[in-house]
Parts: sequence; C-alpha cells; structure tokens
Amino acid sequence: MLLGILRTAWFLLCLLVFGYTFIVSGIIINLLQCCSLVIWPFSRKIYRIINCKLAYYHWCQLVFIGNWWSGSEIVLYSETKDHHMWGHESSLIILNHHDEIDWLFGWILCFHYNVLGASKVFAKNSLKYVPFIGWSWILLEMIFLRRDWNRDKPYLIEQLKVLAEYPLHCWTLLFCEGTRFTESKKARSNEIARAKGLPELKHHLLPRTKGFVVVMEAFKGKVPAIYDCTLSCSADYAEPTMYNVVMGRKCQGHMLVRRIKITDVPTDTEENTANFCHQIYQFKDRAYEHFQKNQTYENFEGGKFHKHVIPRRYASLLIETFWVLVLAVPSFYYFISLMINGSLWVTVTVFVFIVLSVLLIRAMISVTDRHQGSTYGKVAQKDENNGIVMNGSNKKIQ
Repeated sequence: MLLGILRTAWFLLCLLVFGYTFIVSGIIINLLQCCSLVIWPFSRKIYRIINCKLAYYHWCQLVFIGNWWSGSEIVLYSETKDHHMWGHESSLIILNHHDEIDWLFGWILCFHYNVLGASKVFAKNSLKYVPFIGWSWILLEMIFLRRDWNRDKPYLIEQLKVLAEYPLHCWTLLFCEGTRFTESKKARSNEIARAKGLPELKHHLLPRTKGFVVVMEAFKGKVPAIYDCTLSCSADYAEPTMYNVVMGRKCQGHMLVRRIKITDVPTDTEENTANFCHQIYQFKDRAYEHFQKNQTYENFEGGKFHKHVIPRRYASLLIETFWVLVLAVPSFYYFISLMINGSLWVTVTVFVFIVLSVLLIRAMISVTDRHQGSTYGKVAQKDENNGIVMNGSNKKIQ
C-alpha cells in the first residue's frame, strides 16, 4: 500500500513538473517570438525561420508527453517509393478529424520528419486565444478562420500566398470536415450528402470543399504534393484522448498515408476540384472501414501500403530534460525553501500558484475534447440573396 502511495505521489509530482515547465517555457518562447518582431521590417524570411525554431523547442514537450511519457506510437502504412520525399518537400496534409489527439499524432509525425516547427494548420479563430500555443500560432502566421466565407476567403487567399513561398519545408494541415466527427454530426452530414446526390460516408463527415478549392488554386505549381492521411486508433490500447496521454496511458495510432501529386488534382473548374476532394474522403472511408474490421491497414488496396512503426527520437526527451533542469528544478527548490522558511502568506501564495497552474493545464486539455468542437451544418440561415450557404456545402441547397 505504501509503495502504491509513493508511486502515485511521484506520478503527480512529475505531472506538476511537466505542466509547470510547459507553462513557463511557453511564456519564455512567446516573449522571444515577440522580440523577434523587430526583424520583420528587415527580413521576413529570417523572422519566419527564427520563429519556427523557437516553436519547435516548445512543441517538442507535447511530443515528449505523447512518445515518452505515455509511450504512444504511430504505426505508418505507405508506399515505399514515396519515403524519400517525406520531410524534403512542402505539402498539404489532409487528415481525418475523428479523435481528440489526431493533431498530436500529426505533430509526432511532423517531429519525426523534422518539420514540426514549420507545420501549419487551418484553425478555427477561437484557438488563437489558447495560452502559449495559440499565441505562438498568431506569431507564426497560422490561418485562423471565422467560418464566414465572405470574410475568410480574401484573408485565406493572402495567407496561402505566404505559405506557398515559405522559406522552410512546410506541412500545412487541413481538416476538410471542418469539425471533429460525432454520430450526430454524421447524421446531419448524410442529410446534406443525400440532398446533393453524393455517397453517404460511414466514418467521416462530408468535406467542406470551398477551402480545398482555394488551396489548390494557390498551391498548384508551388507546393508539389498532398499527403492524404487516414488515422485510426487501435482498440487494444487506451482511448485516444489527451487526458489518457497526460495520465501516462499508451495510445496507438495507425496512419495510412498516400502521396498525391498536386498536378494530378483537376483545377479546370471548381466543381471538378470539389469532386476530387469528395473522392479523397470516399477513399478514407473505405480505408477506415478496412481498419475497423481488421485492426490494420495491411492488405488494403492489394497490400501496396507497407507497415512500419515510427521510432521514438531522443531529441524530444533531451529538450524536455533541458527545460526541466533549467526551469523546474531551481524553481521547485526555491518554492520549497520559501514554504519551509517563509511566512504563512508565502506558503499560501505558492499553493495558489500551483493550483492555478493545474487548472490552466486542465483547461488547455479540455480544448481537445471532441464535444467542444463546432457544429456541423447548423449555421444561422439568412435570405438566399445574401449568399449564405449551409456548413458542409459548396453551394446553396435548394
């Protein structure tokens, strides 16, 4: 019993150390990123490279939590002929939005192929207010969308020009579904599919194709490839939630990746481009269905996708160790000294700081909860003459 209590105490202490380190290092990185703004008027290229490197040293801590603390891993399935391109070219990543930690598996993949700092994402506008990560995203020129096409389109076009000319190999993540999958959203998605004469999807939401069309127009001739990634999580491990990862429970993600040349995407008409996006999600649905039945992507499409486990890299462990030694160890020594030798007021202040840190971390974890996602196909409708469309549609539903 005593051993169990000691293990629990050690586990909670480690979580407190990791959380404290993540918060304080986030403040330091954000301040350094703000300081780098003085470079912007003279060289935007150097500014962007510096900010990507700074973000890398913060985001690696989340990769550490996933890879080392919880032992979570990615099993990758891909065609061997494409391996030499990964990490050596900019690309658009199209990932299904099914699980709470699909983004974390995406970051682990980016980390493995040395593009973590330069990874980009199309994110809902509210995420810019998430402490440390959201603030960093603002300085990294992430694309924040308000879900109002009339306002988003001109902004999106301008930001895509920046990404197309980025000074580093940049992987840009696009969730075409627009929100995380739930059964209630699937029902609404299938209503829209029937109204538009499209196949109903079993495991995905009907993609919102407007953004995809604009991205293809901007990236064609500048970004060489799309990486179509379909993630499924093994039922033999912990449920894929951020809470389970933080609690040290292993999750296993299986990711099927196929490389599509941008030149293979039809862009002669918006309709053809949108149809290509639908075909991508129909392929994802077949792949996901295969995994649910077999718990592997092996033998899917004639077995052309070969399996290998992404190994853990020591870089994230070393970076986490650095932050802990530089920030956590001196700070905790100082806090303990204050609590032992200081007044009751000092002790209460330290305790309140610890409690607030824990609450902040819990709030950040809650952002990944699948039930916190946006609605699907439930925007307020206005008069058709105003050009308002249903979410999930690329044209008005008559």
